[in-house]
Amino acid sequence: MNARASRIVASALLTAALCLAGCGSQTTHHRAALTETPTHIASVPARARETTTVRGVQQAAIPAATTSWLAYYDGSIWVKRDDGPVIRINPDTNTQTGQVGFYTSEQDYCQGIGAGGGAIWSCQPGVITRIDPKTVKIIARIPIAKAFDEGRYVFTDGRLWIVGGTYGNQLTGIDPATNRPGPPIQLPYSCTDLAPAATPSGCCAPTLATSSRSTSPTVASSAR
Repeated sequence: MNARASRIVASALLTAALCLAGCGSQTTHHRAALTETPTHIASVPARARETTTVRGVQQAAIPAATTSWLAYYDGSIWVKRDDGPVIRINPDTNTQTGQVGFYTSEQDYCQGIGAGGGAIWSCQPGVITRIDPKTVKIIARIPIAKAFDEGRYVFTDGRLWIVGGTYGNQLTGIDPATNRPGPPIQLPYSCTDLAPAATPSGCCAPTLATSSRSTSPTVASSAR
C-alpha cells in the first residue's frame, strides 16, 4: 500500500471512529436525560366499601305471607299478596289492620296495586278492583284486560292508568268519578310497567310519555 492509500484508509477509519463516538455520546446523553426525567404516577387511595346490613336499618318485621307490590296512601301501607288479598298495615303500630279480597289459584294469579283519587286500586281475574281505604271494602269492579306483568298502577292527571292489550301495547285511563275506562291508547311498543311523569299531567312507559288529555302517545327520549 502506497502512502496515499494509507492516508485514505486512516482518514476513513478516523471518520468512522468519530461517527461512532458521536452516536455513542448522543445515546448516553439521551439515556441520561431519560433517567433524570421524573416519572409521575397518579395514585388513588383505596376506600373501604361501605355496606349497611338490613338489621342496621330495619325498624320492624311485619308478618305478611306471599307479598308482592306495595303502595302508601291515607297514612297506611297497602300490600298486594300473590295469592289474592290486599292487606292494610298501620306503620305507627306495625300491625295489620285490614284485609280485603279473596284467595285465587295460580291459574288466576293477578298482580299489582296503586293508590290515588280517594281509593286503593288492585285486581282480580279480569277486573280492576277499587277499594275504599276507610272501610277496606271493594266498592267497584271494572272489567279491563290488564297486562299480566304490570305491578305498579299509576294515578295521575285525575285517572288511574293501566297497561293492557294482548301484548301490553295499550294504555287505558280509568275515571274515578265514573269507574269507567276511557278509550285505549295504542302504543307502538309493548310495555310492562308505568311511572309518574315529571310533569303533573302524564305517565311514562319505558318508551313513551302519554298525557291523559291526548288520544295519541308521544315518543319519549328513551325511544328504542
